[in-house]
Amino acid sequence: MPNTSLTPGAIQSSDTAAICTPGWASAHRDVSWETKNAVAASYGLSSRAGYEIDHLIPLEIGGANTTANLWPEPYGSPYGATQKDGLEDWLHEQVCNGSLALATAQREIATNWYTAWAAAGRPLPSWFGYSDSPGGGASGASGISTGPTGAGSSAPPTAPSS
Repeated sequence: MPNTSLTPGAIQSSDTAAICTPGWASAHRDVSWETKNAVAASYGLSSRAGYEIDHLIPLEIGGANTTANLWPEPYGSPYGATQKDGLEDWLHEQVCNGSLALATAQREIATNWYTAWAAAGRPLPSWFGYSDSPGGGASGASGISTGPTGAGSSAPPTAPSS
């Protein structure tokens, strides 16, 4: 989980129509190697090996390319890059089909993406036609609805601490 004092999350767009335009996220993806290295260093890492410098609030739902929204997300973890990628795809779909307000999606993923992932039914990138390999890419009380019954992977016994 990201350190909230280093990565509180940041938004570059709250315009649902804009973020739901095909190609919007890729057109706005612009994080330099220098910025990625600085983010890794701020977390005490001497290398980015085994980590993806990722957006806490993903571009797909209006996240910003600033250091306040970037963190080193581990690949080899039961609650790492693959799981968060599935949540990002799921939230984008929910926002763009009108099932979830954009501000709610942004708040839920920034507050505790693991809790949001579990509440969404543990979606994986493969549910949306992407690879589950690293880099592959009805509302409840929290506003996050559950995914397909029985789908997804088994979860670790408890959520990671931040």
